Amino acid sequence: MRTAIKRTALTAAILLAAAAALFCQQNQSPASNSPLAKTAREKQILAELDRVAKGHETYLSVSVEDGEALWLLTEAAGARRVAEIRPA
Repeated sequence: MRTAIKRTALTAAILLAAAAALFCQQNQSPASNSPLAKTAREKQILAELDRVAKGHETYLSVSVEDGEALWLLTEAAGARRVAEIRPA
């Protein structure tokens, strides 16, 4: 069990480092590389997030860049569900 947890943590760290390196190599800012919507609902969500960001109404716990890195990791892993675990 502990080995599996260590292996999972190591894999996550490697993926995060790879995502960070990818973002650093790009000439454009990560915010301009918004994800493409796959469904109509995703299109609505991304449009609302864009509206909120343009109106400076963001009250996010995670920066846009970090959120995009997390999105990249979940897409790369093929995750269907994601759980956010953070301290209060």
